[in-house]
Amino acid sequence: MAWEYKRDESRGGFKPIPEGAHRIRIVSAEKATASTGKQMLTLKFDVSGEKGKLFHNIVFLPDRPEITNRNLTQFFDSFADIPEGEFELAKWVGKVGACMVKHEEYKGENRAKIAY
Repeated sequence: MAWEYKRDESRGGFKPIPEGAHRIRIVSAEKATASTGKQMLTLKFDVSGEKGKLFHNIVFLPDRPEITNRNLTQFFDSFADIPEGEFELAKWVGKVGACMVKHEEYKGENRAKIAY
């Protein structure tokens, strides 16, 4: 095999989605079970103008309903085309909304996370 090898120690891959406000589209929305055994929604989003995707979980906390309701309220406020309290997840796919992204360090790398 003929190849002119040159050492490249760059990490490559995607840069994290920049912090700030972004338009997002729901790629998938599924019911799941958290490692704690609690029910949750797992959401995957495309981000307008970015190559990367965002992932977000909403965990249902029966012992802390105020947290679950606050997270769901933020979600429904962010997606005007999804009726408040509507949980037919198949209808969520393709809906466009907005989010605020922040960065958090994970294993020495900055990762994009939905703050709101």
